[in-house]
Amino acid sequence: MNSEAASKKEQRFWQRIFSVRIDRDQIARWEKDFDRVIALFNFEAIAGIAVGVKKLVLESKDNAASIHAPKYRPTKPPSRPAMLYGRDDLVAELTNLIVVSDEHIALIGPGGMGKSSLAKAILNEPLVTKKFTDRRFFVTYDGLDPSTITFDTFMTRFAGALGIEIAGADPVRQISTFLCSASALVVLDNAETFEEASASSALGDIPPAIADIANIPGVVLILTSRSRRNAPNVRWITKDIPPLDLSSAQVVFFQIYQHISHSEAEEDIRGLLKELDFHPLSINILANAAQQNGWSPATLLKRWNDRHSKVLDAGKGRLQSLSDTMQLSLSSPSVHNLGEDGHRALAIIAFLPQGLNEDLASDLLPSLPQVDAICDVLCTQSLVYRQDNFLKVLAPIRHYV
Repeated sequence: MNSEAASKKEQRFWQRIFSVRIDRDQIARWEKDFDRVIALFNFEAIAGIAVGVKKLVLESKDNAASIHAPKYRPTKPPSRPAMLYGRDDLVAELTNLIVVSDEHIALIGPGGMGKSSLAKAILNEPLVTKKFTDRRFFVTYDGLDPSTITFDTFMTRFAGALGIEIAGADPVRQISTFLCSASALVVLDNAETFEEASASSALGDIPPAIADIANIPGVVLILTSRSRRNAPNVRWITKDIPPLDLSSAQVVFFQIYQHISHSEAEEDIRGLLKELDFHPLSINILANAAQQNGWSPATLLKRWNDRHSKVLDAGKGRLQSLSDTMQLSLSSPSVHNLGEDGHRALAIIAFLPQGLNEDLASDLLPSLPQVDAICDVLCTQSLVYRQDNFLKVLAPIRHYV
C-alpha cells in the first residue's frame, strides 16, 4: 500500500510538472499570437493613418489649387454685324492670315471706320469657328478713360471676357494658363484706350502682358485701334482700314434710307456720299437722320449744305454722333499733350484742299517749330493720313474741325 501510495504521489508530481510545461508552452504560443495580432493591428493602424494623411494632403492641395485657379464661366462672342458691306475681300484676307499662319492682326483707322465690325465678322467666319470653336473671345475697352485706366482694370476686363475670375496675384499667369490649354482667338477692341494709358502702372505693365499672351502657342490676337502705338515685342500685321467703295456706300445708305427707291435717288446721293469720303459711320448717321426725319433727297442735300457736320450729330455716343467719336480722338493723352499747337496743325491740314505737303511743312508753318513731330502724333492717332507725300484728313474730320 505504501508503495502504491508513493507511486500515485510520484505520478501526481510528474503530472503537475507536465501541466506546468503545457501551461508555459500554451502561454508562449499565446504571447506569440498576441504579438502577431498587435503587429498586424499597428500595421493596419499606421496604414490607415498614412492613407488618411495622404487624403488630407491631396484635399488640401486641391483646395489650394481651387483657391488660386480662376473660376470659369463660358462666354459667347458677339454675332456678325448685319450691316457689313464692302468688306468681304478684307475679311477673307485676314481670316486666311489668322487660320493658316496664326498671325497677330492690328486693325488701324480713325473712329467710325468699322474696325470693331470687321473684327466681329472675322470671329464668326466658318473657318475661324471651326479652328477655335468656343474659344473666340471679344474684349472691349470701350468707355474707359485712358488717363485713369490701370493694369488691374485692363486685366479684369480681359479675364471677364474670357469668362474667368482672377483669384489672387499674378493675373497674367492665370490668364496664360487658361489660354494655353487650347487654341484661342482674342480680340482686344478699342485698344487705343490702354495704348494711350497715362497711369504709370498701366504704361509699364500692360505692353509686356500683351507680349506674354501673344507668345503663347496657338493664341492669336486681333487689335482694333485708332492708335498705332501697338504693344512692342509682338509681330503685328498692321492693316489700315480703308473707306468703303462707292457701290458699298450706296448699299449701306439705302439699306437704312427707304423713303425713295435706290434708282430714283442714286444721282443725288452719290455726290453726298463722296463728300463724306465714304466714311462708314458718317453714312450710317446721315442715312438714319434722313430716315427718321422723313427728308426727301433734296431736303437732305439742303440740310447737309446748310449744316454739314451738325447733321452728323443725330444722337449721343460715338456710334450716333460724329462729334462724340471725334472728341474721343482729340482728348487722347497724346493729342492733348500737343496743346493748342496740335489743334492748329490739324485745322490747317483740314483747311488745305490737297492737304499739307510734308516737305514744305516747316516753311509753311514757321510758327510751329515742332510741326513734323506734331504731324507724326496726329498720324499715329489716325486723325490725319499720308498720301503721295501729303498729309490729309477724311472729309468728316475736315468738316468737324
